[in-house]
Amino acid sequence: MVAGSKPVELTPGELDSLRVLAVDLLDWACDGGDVDEKHLRYTLVTEGRDKGPGYSSCADLAHWLFYRLGVRSAWVNRAEHKGWRVGVNIARLVTAAVKYGGLADYPTGSIDGRWVVRCGGDAHADPGDVLVVANKWPSGSDSHAVCIRAQRPEGGYLTAEYGLPGGGLRERPRFGRRIRVWLPLDRILTEAFNRGELVSPDLPEGFQ
Repeated sequence: MVAGSKPVELTPGELDSLRVLAVDLLDWACDGGDVDEKHLRYTLVTEGRDKGPGYSSCADLAHWLFYRLGVRSAWVNRAEHKGWRVGVNIARLVTAAVKYGGLADYPTGSIDGRWVVRCGGDAHADPGDVLVVANKWPSGSDSHAVCIRAQRPEGGYLTAEYGLPGGGLRERPRFGRRIRVWLPLDRILTEAFNRGELVSPDLPEGFQ
């Protein structure tokens, strides 16, 4: 990573620390429970874009999380980064997952000329990983981005989610939609580091 202008080695211990930080950031974004569309933390994560029905904020949380953890790759869709583009939040998560080898199965379709890869079986996602679930695929018209906080011992996940509407912490024994995309946090961070696109975490004001 980069602390100021000094390179810092991205060690396994550092990756573990960033996983812990990821969960803390997700808890903060949901204020430890639920936030509505007018909550200050929700408006910070969505950069004030949610003006009511018709806006989906689920993937805003994922892009915000990666940005706060220091990922400065071009696919991160934030106004505070390289500008925000409408309609690409989910597509950019798909592109990053395919590009960085986050998924190991076979192509099921194409979106804008890019192959979309389906995750076979259980993802066994870890804290800080991001999943995209959908039944309508590859159109993705019912896609929902989910940020993982922990695995449930009895199966399923503890999650942080936006686009509920608002945001909140949830227990998901199952998603009701098939897991289509999986972005393992360690691969996202390592790839960004290798490309010189990882900086030290940029924590929100008031975060403790």
